[in-house]
Amino acid sequence: MSNRLGPDDLVVIAGGGISGLALAAALQSRPADRRPEVVVLERDPSFEARRQGYGVTLSETNAALAGLGILRDLRERNTRSSAHWTFRSDGRVLGYYGAAFLPEAMRKPSPWTNLRVPRNEVREVLASRLLPGTVRFGCRAVGYAEVEDGNGGGRVDVAVDTVKARFGAEKRVGGGAGRPEWTE
Repeated sequence: MSNRLGPDDLVVIAGGGISGLALAAALQSRPADRRPEVVVLERDPSFEARRQGYGVTLSETNAALAGLGILRDLRERNTRSSAHWTFRSDGRVLGYYGAAFLPEAMRKPSPWTNLRVPRNEVREVLASRLLPGTVRFGCRAVGYAEVEDGNGGGRVDVAVDTVKARFGAEKRVGGGAGRPEWTE
C-alpha cells in the first residue's frame, strides 16, 4: 500500500488559516492525475468575516513561498518598515532595531529583506491559488474516527484519508479513536 496521495484520496484540512491554505495550495499544485481531492473546513461564515489580525514576517529567501508560486505576489504586498521595537508586557522597551537607527550613510535599502505582509493578505494570495469550492465556509471539524473498513460503523459525515490540523486545534479535533501525530 502506497503512502502517497492520489486522485482517489480525499484530504480534509481543519482550518482556513495560513497553514491550512498553504497545505491546500501545495496539494492542489500537483498534476491533475496525481492530485487528491482537497477540502478546507473553515468555521468563519466567509473569507471576509475573519478579523484582520496582525502582520506576519516571512523570509524573502523562503523556497516554500517560491514553490507555492506566491513569492512575487507577497513581494508586491510587502509593507517595508525601518524601525522595530520590542516591549515587555508592562510597556517597558526591551530593544529596538532597524535602518532608522543606523547612521544616515548606512540607511540604503537592502535588496534582501524579510517580507512583512498583513495576515489576511497572505490568506488572500493563498486562497487565490485554490480550485473553486475548496474552502467550505461555516464548517468546522469536531472530531475524527479511524475506521478499518471505511464504512464508519453507522455514522460518517466525511470520510477522509488524511487529517491535518494546526497545533491549537488538537483539543477540538483530537476526539477520535486515536491521536494524530502533530507536526507543528
